[in-house]
Amino acid sequence: MDNGNEARKRPRPVVSCLRCRDKKLRCDRSIPCTNCAKVNIASDCVYNSQGIQSARKQQRTISPENDNADMSSFMSKSDGVSRFQGPGVVETMQSRLSQVEDLDIQRRLCRIEEHLFINKPSAVQHSNLCQFQHSEGKASPRSSTPGGAPPDFLGTLVVKGSKSRYHGQNDRITLLNQFPEAKKFIDSCADEPVIRNLANEVEYLQQRVLDTAYPKKRLSGVESAASFALKRLRRNLPPRAICDNLVEGYKLSFETSMRILHIPTFERQYRTFWKCPDLEPSEQSAFIPQLTAILAISFAIDQGHTIMDPATGSYLETDALDLVSTWIEALEKKERIEMSTLQTETLLLLSRHFRNLSYDKLWRVSGSLVRSAMLMGLHLPPHAFSEISVFQAEMRKRLWMTIVEMDLQASMAAGMQSIIPDLDFTHHIPQNLNDSDFDEMSTELPPAKPLHENTSSLAQVTLAMSLPQRLKVTSLVTRTTPEMDLVKAVVEGRRLEEFLRHIPAPLKVEQALEHYLPALLNTVMLDMFIRRPLLCLYRPLLLEDRPDDLSFMEIQQVCLESSLRILEYQNDFNPCTSNLNLPNIESYWNVFQICFRSDCLRAALNVCQSIKSAPSNSQMTSPSTLPAMRIGTPSYAHPSSPQSQFATSGLAQVVENLLEGLEQRIGEPESELKDNYFLSVVLQSVRTRGPSQKKMPLLHEAAKNTLQACKNRLLQSLPPEPPRRQSIPRPMILEQVQLPHPQTSIPTCSAQIQPMQPLPYAYPPMTHVDQWGMVSTELDPVSYSQYQQMGMFNSSDGNVSLYDTWGL
Repeated sequence: MDNGNEARKRPRPVVSCLRCRDKKLRCDRSIPCTNCAKVNIASDCVYNSQGIQSARKQQRTISPENDNADMSSFMSKSDGVSRFQGPGVVETMQSRLSQVEDLDIQRRLCRIEEHLFINKPSAVQHSNLCQFQHSEGKASPRSSTPGGAPPDFLGTLVVKGSKSRYHGQNDRITLLNQFPEAKKFIDSCADEPVIRNLANEVEYLQQRVLDTAYPKKRLSGVESAASFALKRLRRNLPPRAICDNLVEGYKLSFETSMRILHIPTFERQYRTFWKCPDLEPSEQSAFIPQLTAILAISFAIDQGHTIMDPATGSYLETDALDLVSTWIEALEKKERIEMSTLQTETLLLLSRHFRNLSYDKLWRVSGSLVRSAMLMGLHLPPHAFSEISVFQAEMRKRLWMTIVEMDLQASMAAGMQSIIPDLDFTHHIPQNLNDSDFDEMSTELPPAKPLHENTSSLAQVTLAMSLPQRLKVTSLVTRTTPEMDLVKAVVEGRRLEEFLRHIPAPLKVEQALEHYLPALLNTVMLDMFIRRPLLCLYRPLLLEDRPDDLSFMEIQQVCLESSLRILEYQNDFNPCTSNLNLPNIESYWNVFQICFRSDCLRAALNVCQSIKSAPSNSQMTSPSTLPAMRIGTPSYAHPSSPQSQFATSGLAQVVENLLEGLEQRIGEPESELKDNYFLSVVLQSVRTRGPSQKKMPLLHEAAKNTLQACKNRLLQSLPPEPPRRQSIPRPMILEQVQLPHPQTSIPTCSAQIQPMQPLPYAYPPMTHVDQWGMVSTELDPVSYSQYQQMGMFNSSDGNVSLYDTWGL
């Protein structure tokens, strides 16, 4: 040491970085270490170097660019510190020593405060003064706390078994912490028989007064809404054979990226339920709604392959979800904070998503689910509470990550801001473990498996590691304008691209193509969930053309490559274009359309934007090279490089393939005629060069052809009409009909029947768009012949007569 008066400290070896030490990982002591580099937090890789006294006096922050210069100057002043060669030298991080020491003191104080409140014999109310976030020299990317300090949670979490309730800073329970003596006395009242009995008598009298004063609101002997819904759910449950197939389908297709259940625990409850199916529904109150929601989710893929009874399929599509929702809303306050209830709410939201719930409603419901989870304290790190078991802690991590993911995706789909608070998600990332590796009796979790080893939680772990960056990007999207600094956007976008590149090998789409459809669906979901924020960030920046800006050219290329990849995913699931000869591909095609239909439409518009920006005389590659883009990953290559050039005709063909897919599904519930109409007009406008006067006839023709193709597809989908009833020729009837008065006779009917005014509901579908964008009902010869074969038109001029309408 330079100062001989200072106490000499025992020399210590080079230690791990703070993050590896906290997570008990093996650190390679490089700067940054491999573990921090994998999760893209290299700037947060900090070492706690004690004993370097000279660095304590430097109360300043040094940028990474000056690390080498400061390192050399520091080593020249230090005699007691060995000179290490290469990476792994702790002294290179001397600029952050003061911050590290302050954080270390704060963490120790936090632990002391925790122990002051943890050692309680009863259901514990945890300290509201502890800092539940863990920061290693820097806060979460989304944190706005000055200086990188983690924010405080000024609340109280009450844990009782599987129930948990978080009380905010203005709640009575939290405010009681200001008065320790009163709080101690109230806690001890549970063991005081006099006060306890008196309190029970007061509650009983209060109930009687309420029943007397408000008889209409509190009727005794009337079945509650929750009990009524539960009995109907039990009565309408499908047979076990059907349930077995649907439950198995759910486990294969959905319990991957969105982890909600612990499968061994659910299977044990499932077997117990079918062993005693005649038990009162109240004894299985939590399991029956949960099972019903799972069946409703799995039915979205089954689509009648397992369920042959139309009544059962109709029930799972409509009434089942309403009954589960009624049951949840009718629960008492304490039942609402059960872990199983929150799992059922999450399953209900997922099942509603597959019922074509609109994006705005999905966003509102997901926000409500986030608030329900925060009321149970899922946003707090579970390791800070000794009352939460190891099993419950891991399940809370999984469920919280699923709820956050669902709200993030719903927010991007609706174009709205996510309500997820600024949190450090470091302690919420689940372990890469299989469900069979732990259960309710586990006292500690086994070591997490490496990321190259596939587990039932690997997809969720991968998503959770990228969650802070994706939340940061989505918050930046709300402030994105065409005039913003492109360099900042590119920096954030590149970080997301790094996560796409480092998706573990078992979760690559190319690997899933060799297996089966559930694996393909799960890998596509993982890729799309990470890719969505990237496109949401870049898409508005393409509105202002900056051909000389390298950042703008990089954004163009990334958008085009990602869009082509999304459209190639659509071809993998489309039965008409897929090379996968797998059973039940139509059902997975339906699920893909429900989940990613809007993404495909936006990707097609990005391709149209690229066609518009392409020079008219460019000589580019052939369309056959386009599918190869799906195998590759986005690159930083300059857009003028050969690998970034695509044929305009090939890009147009990709959009036309999407239009054909939309046309095939024009009769499905999620289809929108406006999407077909809009995309066809946009494609024609960008592929046609020249003045607007030249484009207008072509746009008119493209719109008419699209509407005509949709009309023909719908006509083919209609069921055949029943045979028309044979009647006696009308002239014979008219000649025989006489008036009541013999003096008057009715003349014979003329050969020609004058047509009446056309009826509006008998017109054919819209087939013509005028120059103002209005649709007319002109009948073309093709439509007339088709409708005449159906028996709708019998007059020569195509008008609807009384003879046609009434069949006389």
